[in-house]
Amino acid sequence: MVLTGWLTGALCLTPRAGLAAEEAVPGQRHFEGTLTEVDPVNGTITGKGFWFWSTPTFNVGEQCLILVSDKPEAGFKDLRAGQHVRVRYRVLDGVKVANQISEENPAYEGHVTKLNAEQGSFRIQDGIRHKNFVAGPDCRVLERGQEPVPFAELKEGHLVRVTYLDVGPTNLAVKIEQTSQAATGTLEAMDADARVIRTQRMAKEHNFTLADSCVIMVGPATEGGLKDLKLGDKLLVHFEAMDGVQVANRVERMDARASDPEQVSQADGGTPTQP
Repeated sequence: MVLTGWLTGALCLTPRAGLAAEEAVPGQRHFEGTLTEVDPVNGTITGKGFWFWSTPTFNVGEQCLILVSDKPEAGFKDLRAGQHVRVRYRVLDGVKVANQISEENPAYEGHVTKLNAEQGSFRIQDGIRHKNFVAGPDCRVLERGQEPVPFAELKEGHLVRVTYLDVGPTNLAVKIEQTSQAATGTLEAMDADARVIRTQRMAKEHNFTLADSCVIMVGPATEGGLKDLKLGDKLLVHFEAMDGVQVANRVERMDARASDPEQVSQADGGTPTQP
């Protein structure tokens, strides 16, 4: 029987993939790469490493420990093509026998663009770079570590971290994390040179400094600017707080919304930090 294990989070790998090296345990080697085939009948897995010639096949031992993100009771059934893994193994007369398989899928961070909720496809823009994704059938969308929400809750301009599988030409998203706080308010003042806006809600004022990559949403467009905002606008601001400074990464003008929603997702369960 394959033992179970637990990996607390996905890690982003370095280009060491595919290299075998001696470990502290005599005879122990390791491999890092992407699974290309999982054979439950023969109990084997095949991977592709960093080098094009690195395509080893491993026999999964009966006592092999399998560690898969967010699955405390992971087993052979949780392995699939496209997963990025680290395999610890030994070699017996030319046969590679795995004794530990750890899922270590890559992640990509940036703002959501080109979102198609019906097809489950979206693009993540990170400066001048971008990467396209398709949400997998079991993809989980998390807001500030809370319970999963429907994919439809993902909006253009959200700053997210996407954990994904490299499945051929497709980047298959398995987890989308939106970790910013959010607050609503009326625009009371702004300084275009300093990139600072001040909002008011329930008689409380809050200052936000716009991040260099901050997206300003005006209707469906993600390419708005401070020039598109005017005093009195109702705003939804997504931001991160650090030592009393609130840095906005997404500002949405809410004139197209039916109503002013309640303030959501504060880090400490209360109101934003008072500047």
